[in-house]
Amino acid sequence: WPVELLRYLARFPIIESTWLGYGHSIQNGTPYADNTLLAGCVLLGVQDAPEGAAVCKLSDGSWVGFYQVIPLTENELEYKIQHSTDEMLEYNFPKGLFSFETSSTVSRYILYLRIPDEPVIKCFSVSIL
Repeated sequence: WPVELLRYLARFPIIESTWLGYGHSIQNGTPYADNTLLAGCVLLGVQDAPEGAAVCKLSDGSWVGFYQVIPLTENELEYKIQHSTDEMLEYNFPKGLFSFETSSTVSRYILYLRIPDEPVIKCFSVSIL
């Protein structure tokens, strides 16, 4: 489902005659797969990237922006919609977007989201071997 989500987001501006940018959220309506509660996403700026890495200027003078796609559960998406992207980030990530964990063989970035009156849940992780 992650690849399908990226394909959908790549086509979305053309199909809907619109654009996507920081803070935009997309609701799927149902979980992306049977083994997850993730049912939507939000676009965030590139984290820990060198200056200027978030955009690419094309030869015709136009530019392409790069964003992180952060999958969300329905509750997390609703919190973001009721408040704002920045409030969601402030509430969920007071120490930054990613935490860093290490083990003897794997370094892992784990994204945590926290919604009021619900336990902290791990919703997305990327392992670097």
